[in-house]
Amino acid sequence: MIYSTNILWDMLDNNDRKILGYFVRACNLLVARFITEDDLKEAQERLKDMTYLIENTYGPEFVTSNIHLALHIPNCCRDYSPIYSYWLFPFERLNGYIGSYPNSNRQIEPELMKIVLKNTLVDYYLTSRWSSGLFDESLCLLIPKKAVGSLALTEEREELQHFLSMRHNTSIFSKIYGTEKLPGQMLKPSYFKVIMPLELCRFLYEWYSILYKKE
Repeated sequence: MIYSTNILWDMLDNNDRKILGYFVRACNLLVARFITEDDLKEAQERLKDMTYLIENTYGPEFVTSNIHLALHIPNCCRDYSPIYSYWLFPFERLNGYIGSYPNSNRQIEPELMKIVLKNTLVDYYLTSRWSSGLFDESLCLLIPKKAVGSLALTEEREELQHFLSMRHNTSIFSKIYGTEKLPGQMLKPSYFKVIMPLELCRFLYEWYSILYKKE
């Protein structure tokens, strides 16, 4: 708020400068940890001046509900103490942290609670019980869960592991290159110095033998 006045000052006309100045002054008074009665009276006057100036400059339709509710903030401070003690900024920041956790978008609440509880247990074991011998027990909380259901059927199969390794070990597999002038018809596969691995030849031989039922 303090810097907004200096940054926007040259971009605003005279009335907008006053509106911004009244708003910044009222905010500086109301967000303080300790507020006196004089501060509340001055904040009330600055908010009224801002509202009147908005209405006279832009019309009554620009006096939104938020601007109207702002006029009641000084009375809320008198009834419930300064807003610093009960505003929701920490709550919203915590929601941002929790919302960044990965989840399945199906059972969000219990999944987030499990993550929070796991992190809490890990922090507890690693900080307050470092010398009590519970460090080794806390490591089990970090071990990934074993796959179940359909994932368990494919996780340990050699075919799947071989397929997944191809994306990391592409250099050990044969590479196919081919370029030629456009003949005016559909191009056929073109190979240049291709060496087919023996293991792949064996798989192809078995496949075609089964497909055509010939040795």
